[in-house]
Amino acid sequence: MVRLVAVGNCVLDTILSVPGFPAEDDKIRASAVAKRRGGNCPNTIDVLQQLCSVNSKTKLTIDLSLAVVLPKRSSSAVQEIHRSFGSGAVLKDSIYRDEHVEPSSSYIIKNLASDSRTIISYNAMPAMRFDEFIKIAERLGKEALWYHFEGRIPNVTLDYIRYLRESVPGVMDNPNVIDNESYHFTSAERPKNLIRCLIARK
Repeated sequence: MVRLVAVGNCVLDTILSVPGFPAEDDKIRASAVAKRRGGNCPNTIDVLQQLCSVNSKTKLTIDLSLAVVLPKRSSSAVQEIHRSFGSGAVLKDSIYRDEHVEPSSSYIIKNLASDSRTIISYNAMPAMRFDEFIKIAERLGKEALWYHFEGRIPNVTLDYIRYLRESVPGVMDNPNVIDNESYHFTSAERPKNLIRCLIARK
């Protein structure tokens, strides 16, 4: 069995569809509203679950899990996220902030006229600390052969990868880097001897 751990952010999205983008200090009525669970790593898990179910004839078994920061375990947001995966098993390596009840959130204004999306994000929870990641990695040891990193904070992600390379020999790292104005690795920050697979997108 191969185990893949996705380290990143889990978001609850609220999508408001509007006929046209409102002007500043204006009012507009949305034609539709939708809520869904999002985030780079949760979406990756979704895709891999679908691929594994389609390719069920293979003898390879992949155990998928998320290492994300979530609010209080009993909060309605966490219950909703659990239901979105069908069970809480995917979240077994996640961290819960008991002092918070609101998840990382995005409010998306979808302009039906231009098909554009304007995203407003909010997250009051502290990000995963280095020592918290170490505890997860130490517990998993060589059981986790692949790590998928969202790469939202490049210097922190590289610290994670260096720790795995030095402390858990044989681990394969698969960081998924969002390479745009907000999230990017400079050429000096992505040495080939640390990163095995780099997925960059605009």
